[in-house]
Amino acid sequence: MTKKTVKKVLPKPEQRSVTTETGEVFIIQKNVPISMLLRSLGPHIRYPFKDMLAGESFEMKVGKTDMKRAVSRMSSACASYVRKNNNAAKFTVRRTGTDSVRVWRIK
Repeated sequence: MTKKTVKKVLPKPEQRSVTTETGEVFIIQKNVPISMLLRSLGPHIRYPFKDMLAGESFEMKVGKTDMKRAVSRMSSACASYVRKNNNAAKFTVRRTGTDSVRVWRIK
């Protein structure tokens, strides 16, 4: 008898574009797995939090030297958004590469 290997097939990410009040354009994506590289424990009209649904995410490019600050800043922006809007939303922020940070809405 041979063993069958079962590969987990992830759905292809869905995406849409959102322009914030400051004119910045973000690509919001769904079905992007949460990165395990770096875990970090608000709202500003610069980020598209209000347009996001559970399971969606967006990515920001940052400089390699600013990575720690970018993760911290995004985490604070998420917390501020939830606090100021009495929202039950939950977000997580992770480093996804050497020069990028991704924000997921998980609830």
